[in-house]
Amino acid sequence: MSDAIEIKRASFWREAWGEIKSSVKAQMVWLVGYAVLMIGAILIGTWGVDLNAAVADKGFFQQHPQALSQILIGQTVRMLLSILSGYFFAVLYLRSVKKSNPPVLGFEGFFYWLGQSCIVFFLGVIFIAALAALIMLAWTILPKDGMGMTLKGLAVAAGVVALYWLVLRFSLLAPAAVLHHAPAWKNCWAITEGKCYRILGGLLMIMLILAGIFLLPAVISVVLKMQFGASSPVTTLFRAFYMGIATSFVSYAFMVYFCTVYRILLHEKQNASSIVTP
Repeated sequence: MSDAIEIKRASFWREAWGEIKSSVKAQMVWLVGYAVLMIGAILIGTWGVDLNAAVADKGFFQQHPQALSQILIGQTVRMLLSILSGYFFAVLYLRSVKKSNPPVLGFEGFFYWLGQSCIVFFLGVIFIAALAALIMLAWTILPKDGMGMTLKGLAVAAGVVALYWLVLRFSLLAPAAVLHHAPAWKNCWAITEGKCYRILGGLLMIMLILAGIFLLPAVISVVLKMQFGASSPVTTLFRAFYMGIATSFVSYAFMVYFCTVYRILLHEKQNASSIVTP
């Protein structure tokens, strides 16, 4: 999708899937490198650890303290890699499609993205706290009879919907921050107004496609677990390779989707402005 293209009411998932297929080969080296790092992190946290026993036995970690440290280290590395992938994959994709002023990997851009992400995180914390307080208030004052329980359930459901709505409103933060459309969090909030249902629908379609691609490896992983056990070397190695590769490709696919949606909405906004403005 070039910078000059004009898009009117484009299909988010179709455009994004085309971008994913056309760009993944060019980014293969980076995707493989990220997958290798993720595989290593998974192996660090799971190699030689009986995960079934850790879940079933409450005293497992007291008897095997090294297993707890191993799992925590592995999970921490995976979490850091997942966080960094948001900025990293956004820059990789956008610099391949932006012809003018393409973004570059650097500390300045990274810390700007990180700062904007922290702002959104704290806004989310405030929103969740207020939402939880309202739900608890409704849970306290509503009666405990049948109608009251129904209303409590509706209150919880409304809270979940509101939370997903907030996530969708800030889902395009990475491309806005990487392109330095400052302030990115305000820009993201404004451009997604009234577009949440389109973003969600397209995201669900991409998720269905990815689920179909990685369905067979997931089934094989379950079969190996049943045949050899969850902590066997065969199961652990296959699960690590499968999850590492899947995480790398899925993370990149999601970021391309959000970047593509952001670019489409920018074009739609520009087209609308050109129509309104003589």
